Amino acid sequence: MLAHEIGHGFGLHHDGMLNCGNAIWAPAGCVDQQYDGVSTMGNRFGGYYGALQKEYVGWLEPPAIADVPINGQYAIGVLELADTATKAIKIPRGPNTSLFVEYRQPLGADQAIPPSNNIFSGPYVTIPAFQEAHRVHGLNMHPSAAAPALFEGEVFVDPSSGSSISPIFVASQTAVVDVKKGKTDYISPEISF
Repeated sequence: MLAHEIGHGFGLHHDGMLNCGNAIWAPAGCVDQQYDGVSTMGNRFGGYYGALQKEYVGWLEPPAIADVPINGQYAIGVLELADTATKAIKIPRGPNTSLFVEYRQPLGADQAIPPSNNIFSGPYVTIPAFQEAHRVHGLNMHPSAAAPALFEGEVFVDPSSGSSISPIFVASQTAVVDVKKGKTDYISPEISF
């Protein structure tokens, strides 16, 4: 609980998991569940801060967090380990917003996350909250089972950008995802009065 309150001191808000009925994500009709069950800012059990939160407070910077410039396969190391591996990738999805992909294992504070939450079974995708700074929305990749991790061989297609993410290898220290970027021409609309 102390880490949670310290997070508020750093300006972080509660994390939520998007509940879009039977869909992973939808442009409308999603309900923000107050807690994500994964990070210390959205979980009563504990857990570490997520990659997006660590970027917000300046604890995760390049090369530990990497922008995805082109289609390809990207290795993501375990978020909890203090090593030189890339801990998260960012896939642009619009002006000033990205999909964040991280990979967790039951190490350190993340051991407190209940085994019923499948977060350790594959990469976890988050997005910045739509209207609240320093807040994170997790995407539940299996809405009917409340299981947020994306399993090896599955494909998630972002409805906003058309980018796709597919884990092709998942092991104890690394997950490798295949990324195909969608639209990259984010041109703001012109407004005239």
